[in-house]
Amino acid sequence: MFMLPRSLTPLVLFCVAAAVSVPSSGQNLLINGDFEMPAAIPGWDLVETVSGMPEATADSAQLSVAGNQPMETAEMFGIWLRPFVGNQNDLEGTNSQTNAYLSQTVPATSGTNYTFTGWSKWEQNYSGAVGALDFLSPSGGGTSPTESMFEVAFLDGGGAVLGAPVALDLRTVQFGDANWRQHEVMATAPAGTVSARVTASATDMIINIDPEQSAFYDNFSLTPTASPDSELLFNGDLNDPLSNPGWAVTEPPATNNASIAMESYANNTPGGGTGFWLRAFSEGDASVSQTVAGSAGLTYNLTAASKWEENYSGGLLDTDTETLLEIAFLDSEGEVLGDPATLDLRTVQMNDNTWRTHMLSAASPAGTAQVRVSGLATDMSFTDGGQSAFLDDFSLTVSTGVLAGDYNNNGTVDAADFTVWRDNLDTAFALPNETVTLGSVTIEDYNEWVSHFGDTSPGLASASGVPEPTAAVLALVGLLAFAGSCRRASSR
Repeated sequence: MFMLPRSLTPLVLFCVAAAVSVPSSGQNLLINGDFEMPAAIPGWDLVETVSGMPEATADSAQLSVAGNQPMETAEMFGIWLRPFVGNQNDLEGTNSQTNAYLSQTVPATSGTNYTFTGWSKWEQNYSGAVGALDFLSPSGGGTSPTESMFEVAFLDGGGAVLGAPVALDLRTVQFGDANWRQHEVMATAPAGTVSARVTASATDMIINIDPEQSAFYDNFSLTPTASPDSELLFNGDLNDPLSNPGWAVTEPPATNNASIAMESYANNTPGGGTGFWLRAFSEGDASVSQTVAGSAGLTYNLTAASKWEENYSGGLLDTDTETLLEIAFLDSEGEVLGDPATLDLRTVQMNDNTWRTHMLSAASPAGTAQVRVSGLATDMSFTDGGQSAFLDDFSLTVSTGVLAGDYNNNGTVDAADFTVWRDNLDTAFALPNETVTLGSVTIEDYNEWVSHFGDTSPGLASASGVPEPTAAVLALVGLLAFAGSCRRASSR
């Protein structure tokens, strides 16, 4: 097996980079390929704090399909209250109390009676649902400090609150039995009212015990009591517009649990927030796809990242689950031309909770007007334990032909391609633009890189005054030979 000493890599890359400098190409044709949802909830203000720590932040509430009332449905959301985050990440070991305030302010009129409604669901160990924390919790027991409230406040022209807000303590009307219940707050706007602010809050939330210690809010409404059809809130159901921009999601209809959802723990993007979660325990099929304009005679390259938990049915031998990446070419009428190109992820992914990046390339046939890319799973089944899969970071690029040795698909054969080759050597990784030993990374792929070093795709020009690629390759080969002789000498 050929191995390049990693200690030599920086010197090799420096020499190669100095020899060749070309502009990059390979623009991602997809919209929002990293599957990020809007940072803000349209129409609403969400404030998250840590009690007694004004400079600290905590992800104490977030949008989730698990919070959708009446049932979990793809691309439909509610608020997920997360008491356990006071003992996670930067707050780990502090057993902090966290707060979440979801509010919206709308115009209001003095003397008018208003009705504010919303739904909540509490799990059995939610700190707001219990009088005392469990003795096995990090607190070791004691009275729970959590308060969960729905509130209506009336404001004057300067934004100051008029009188005392009207509030409903949800502990008086809700239970930790995981059932959705609707709640109502009625209040009359006093003199001087210019606007009304409605708030759903959870304060001093604290970790209790697993399982089931979350709470959820959804489907809010504010109307004049005398005109119940005159909705004043924008995006009261927390769903608009929260579908993933550019992407279409499909799943079996009329299921009680979404088979695919956007969640924070499905994220692979550095600095990102969300990815797609394939919920195999919901069983059935799920897909996410996007269609973009295309042309005939081009090579399209789809890359995507995936992660499979240890019991995901798609990685088990005794199931019918298939998990695929797909490229389909469509004509001007939207009809598929020929058979779509697919990559069976079972051949390149494992149930080991590790993110891997995959690539699928396909040439567009005559008549191509559009390209549709998909990530899909069929016949997912319930197993046990960790049984989910995750997708993130989709990219679709185009090239006019295969550029041998361009293993990062940026339109030029350069030092960065060597890094891709080295990091995947002796694996079953499908290198982009691979022309030999397809589907496995070998020394032959390295030889192809050497022989094409400095080549570029049509339309890319080398920088002026750059030394001939042959000189750089010869220098690199010399360094490799030197490294080999040093290793042989040191082993004697």
